[in-house]
Amino acid sequence: MSTPGRYEYVPFARARTRNARRAFTLMELMVVMGIIILLMALAVPVLTRGRGSALRAATVNVKAALALTRQWAITKRTPTTVLLGFGEMPDGSERSYYRVTNAVHGVVEQTTFLPEGIVLAELPESGITFRPDGSTAGRTEDQTFFITENMGDESVAFRVAVSGPTGMVSIRETQREKR
Repeated sequence: MSTPGRYEYVPFARARTRNARRAFTLMELMVVMGIIILLMALAVPVLTRGRGSALRAATVNVKAALALTRQWAITKRTPTTVLLGFGEMPDGSERSYYRVTNAVHGVVEQTTFLPEGIVLAELPESGITFRPDGSTAGRTEDQTFFITENMGDESVAFRVAVSGPTGMVSIRETQREKR
């Protein structure tokens, strides 16, 4: 108990904790910074992993369209063509596309635009035509083109090759310099 006009005795340790709790200690700041750095180190690979997913998905879609076109040519017993190009979308933007057409009647079966930033490069001039036997029209060598993303000077690309005699489609990931 204290009497009026006299100072109350407060132990040194208790007095220090009362005033010291208003700020963070150096150790607490270092622990928080360590946790933030650890979380950033874990988050960066997860956030950058999706970068090539649009390119891979577009490549799989083009391969599936080529395989489907070959199958249509065989089952309908008529030549069928995949036209690859760059065209204008209804909203005015320009994107790469592939279009499946009946080579005899010129009827467009399907047109698909690739996602923005995905580009078809080094395309065959007249598209790829599959004959009713599954081979590509008049070709003994592979027809190849690239699917790449609009990025820096050098980027990952997928090389798509269609075998002339068999019409089979193969894909290989490559490094490609931007031209």
